[in-house]
Amino acid sequence: MSKKKHLVSLILVYAAASIKEGDAAPGDGKNIREFHILCSLVELCKKTPINLPGSSLLDDDVRAIELINMSASTDEWQNQFPTTDKVSTEKSKDCDKQPKPIKCHENYEKWRTAREQLEEPANKEIKQTPAKGIQTTAYGRRIQTQIAAIAIEAQGIYSDYKTQTATVLEGVNDKLRIHFGDALYGKQQRPLNGAPVDKWQASGTRATDCGATNAGLSLRGDLMCLCAQDSTVTPHMCGNTVTAAGGDWGKATVAGVIEGMASKCAGKAKPTISATYINQALAQFNSVLKSHTQGTKDAVILGTPHSTGACGGQASVACVDYTDAVMPKDQGRHERHKWYSELTDAAKELENYLTAIEQQNAAKKKIQQLKQEASRLFQTLKVQEPATNTAILQLPRIDPLELKKNSEQFHNNSKECTENGCKWKATDEKTGTCDVDETKVTTQANAGTGETSKEGAAATSGCARHGTDKTACENDKTGDKQKLCIQKG
Repeated sequence: MSKKKHLVSLILVYAAASIKEGDAAPGDGKNIREFHILCSLVELCKKTPINLPGSSLLDDDVRAIELINMSASTDEWQNQFPTTDKVSTEKSKDCDKQPKPIKCHENYEKWRTAREQLEEPANKEIKQTPAKGIQTTAYGRRIQTQIAAIAIEAQGIYSDYKTQTATVLEGVNDKLRIHFGDALYGKQQRPLNGAPVDKWQASGTRATDCGATNAGLSLRGDLMCLCAQDSTVTPHMCGNTVTAAGGDWGKATVAGVIEGMASKCAGKAKPTISATYINQALAQFNSVLKSHTQGTKDAVILGTPHSTGACGGQASVACVDYTDAVMPKDQGRHERHKWYSELTDAAKELENYLTAIEQQNAAKKKIQQLKQEASRLFQTLKVQEPATNTAILQLPRIDPLELKKNSEQFHNNSKECTENGCKWKATDEKTGTCDVDETKVTTQANAGTGETSKEGAAATSGCARHGTDKTACENDKTGDKQKLCIQKG
């Protein structure tokens, strides 16, 4: 493949667009569109201070769960962590023995601290008292096991948050400041000793300073190559108001106007510090890169090149030659394009930041749920065992035959019949029969079973159960020695 075709294939990653003077308002220069796109990145990198919120998840709920866990434990366990005596923090010689005492455990200080905090007035609501003796029951131990597992899970979530998520949230502002500063001025030695220094310098030849390894070195340098005037480039390439005139293209001349050139970007963009903004701005930058395939040089150009492909040496010509810069050193990166790589990394940091915010919210929600679950489980330990029920007085068994005998002894005596709970059947008080009062029998039977009598239910004892069968009724009469009709317990 020829060098020309190879370069053209590389440029397919860019959405090439021709720049026409018709794109600009009257009086604007040939590079006005490219100027505005570079300014969108310059203004982003000038935004200071960067104050994105850091980590905000505290361990309050984790400690509350630990207190609930301690509250749920047995007195035997809690007594291993003294709260009044001064405890030595030095490891005992006993720690070399097996089995090691509890104070040699790696979590001893955490448990002891929880035990001490449990007694503090501020934790009065958290400190709870289980039902007496329930912690030593199988049920109580099952609940303790569940709460202990919740405490371990909550601590694990918070530990992962502190070591992974929180570091991203806390470090994002410093990382962005470094990426933005290096993109704007070029790679700096840190810590900075005063103000940042422009790494791009004019050496005397515009074509050299705006191509090869100097192209893409910094946004400020590329802005100068795109817009600055010199003894050859007299028009306002980036607009009538964008002036940074110098004489010969040299360090002494150009260095004095680079700050003024960067200040021309003020108001040209209103950036937001977000990955979306950076990626869109970089996409716009890619869209205005052009392939110059005329003359003897194939090139990737930003701006208006010489007919030879060079970025200088002719009136109305100013550009940045990114031919070398767009050749990636590593897969998927623009290593030779310095400021582009810095901003790509900045966008990645911002994406990681948003992910970390989501992870922080998820961790907070999960720990709160675990706290609620631990509290709910503990409430079950406060339920007292029901008191032993007093044995229900058992009423004597009601024998229908005995009841019938009791009633028959009061025939022809209405007073004794009714006084003994039987039913008198006669027209006067001296002549008649004394029968079993079935309603009272049913009531007495139900008192022993907890059931209520059912109106109209068939009788199951005494003569009444035989209906009109007189013989069967007479056979139930086996004696007349009973004294009571209804036996009362």
